[in-house]
Amino acid sequence: MPKNSTMTERSNELAHPKSSLSPSRPRHALTPVFAGGLAGWIEICLTFPFEFTKTQCQLKQHYALNAFTGPLDCVRFTLRTKGPLGLYKGLTPWLVFAFPRSAVRFSTYEFVSQRFRETVSKESQEGELQNGKLDPYLSMTAGSIAGAGTLCEATNIYVLPK
Repeated sequence: MPKNSTMTERSNELAHPKSSLSPSRPRHALTPVFAGGLAGWIEICLTFPFEFTKTQCQLKQHYALNAFTGPLDCVRFTLRTKGPLGLYKGLTPWLVFAFPRSAVRFSTYEFVSQRFRETVSKESQEGELQNGKLDPYLSMTAGSIAGAGTLCEATNIYVLPK
């Protein structure tokens, strides 16, 4: 009989896994920082060619230097003259900025949402959140606070070098 109960417990764990943010599962405090920074780098690497193309089109038009007929013309010109890596010219400063910005946003969101989870768990009658998820309004509030923290951090990064 104990073997069946163990199997039942294991199948319940698989069917209803605990949230990765559960207080019973210890996690390194820097995990959200590095996960956020890595996500920021990936975001920049995926979106940078669009930013590069937009900037090139604006600069060429502003200085009337062989203005492109459109973004696709700019991409074709860049690929023809500089190759695929030409779309990533100027990427380094963006990567330097992306890591701290995203690290602050992710870690702030994780911290605030964990505090909300603890507060809701203490106040609820059952002592647990439903499926380990926050109410959408609390989640939105945590995201807003994280965004405000990112704004303060980003403003300091832009202002300090000048």
